[in-house]
Amino acid sequence: MAKKGIKSSYVRASESMANYKASMYDVMTQGKIGEMQLQSMEDKANQNQRLLEASAEVVNYFEGRNQRMANRELVEKGVAIAENNLKLKVNYDKVTLKDVLEKKSKLTEVGTETFKFGNRTFTEAQLIALAKTHEKNEMAYLAGEDVPEPAPISDTSGWTYEQGETKAIEGTSPMSFKIANAMTEENAFNAAEDIYDLGGNRNEDNFTGGIYQWSARNAIVNAMWEDNPNITGLSEDEYEDFQNLSKISLSDVSSDVEKKNANKKLKEYYMKVSDKNSWAQIAPYVRTAESSDNQYAINKNKEGRGFDIGPYQINTRWILDGPDSYKFNADGETLYSAWSAVNDSLQSGLENYEAPVIPSENFGKKEGFDMGDLFGDKSIFNKYENQETINPFGDERYKVLQDYGIIDENWNLYDMNLGDK
Repeated sequence: MAKKGIKSSYVRASESMANYKASMYDVMTQGKIGEMQLQSMEDKANQNQRLLEASAEVVNYFEGRNQRMANRELVEKGVAIAENNLKLKVNYDKVTLKDVLEKKSKLTEVGTETFKFGNRTFTEAQLIALAKTHEKNEMAYLAGEDVPEPAPISDTSGWTYEQGETKAIEGTSPMSFKIANAMTEENAFNAAEDIYDLGGNRNEDNFTGGIYQWSARNAIVNAMWEDNPNITGLSEDEYEDFQNLSKISLSDVSSDVEKKNANKKLKEYYMKVSDKNSWAQIAPYVRTAESSDNQYAINKNKEGRGFDIGPYQINTRWILDGPDSYKFNADGETLYSAWSAVNDSLQSGLENYEAPVIPSENFGKKEGFDMGDLFGDKSIFNKYENQETINPFGDERYKVLQDYGIIDENWNLYDMNLGDK
């Protein structure tokens, strides 16, 4: 038995090993603490870096947002300038996922924006450039530089991004069908005959009827003369005078008085040609001069009022029934007999046509997007199943009227360039 207070070699060895292990654990602990401290410092540094990067992203986001907002304002101004210069209102469209599901657009086209003015389409970049050019010219003019004064931006639709896509007017498809009928030879011929015989004034003081109803009247008379001078009812001296007066009327260097006197005399010649020829005799010349014999021709009216439609270029004001149309006489109350006759001719054959009933916003049973939009008889995939209902004519009229932004997919008219309906 060992004496009290004296440790055996085994105990001392055990204590030494324990102390060694304790020291090692202490070192390891201190090292781990050090690693943790270093990691903490590194984490803080990374956190600070991430905060800096996040702050930079926030700054970049707001800078980008501000730039996008500035660009949007430029686009809106560019639209106004384009409308003012072209005398056309914009038809704005943006491709959405719904358009893709309806198979109207490709997935890669989602977000694509189009700004259509009649049959002309502008890109966002072009509209921005147009706005910047206008602003540059404004500054140059204000600075006293020798540049023309920029044209004021007025009489526009006031379109903005907030307004969004251009909406068609519900319930206007019957008028669209009549516009489409102005592209068929028989209906267009009869309607144009009504305009020729009944439209305008047929008196010497202010002749505006007959051949004068068409803007290509000068080309019509010239074509008739080249074909057979006798059918014009004009002598050689009168035709020579007609040519000279036409040059004065169209010349930029002619004074207003000269143009007024020339136009007055020209009306007498137009009246003489019109009195000499029936519509059936003159129609082929009108068709060629006005539309180049194109049944589906559509042109913006040169006076900036509506579209000229079909082979005889019948203006939409003969078809619509708003204050800007030809529906009423000068008193604004009594019905214009020529307008009624034209509409009767263009209505012929449409008695059994009904406006297509095609859902445009909601397809399923509930308001907004739901599974019923994607599956079942009322899904968006069946929206165009009955093509005959959508395009009862079965020819190019549906497509060409859409291409020019006159109608939407449901044959409703866009309230853009057709006057007040």
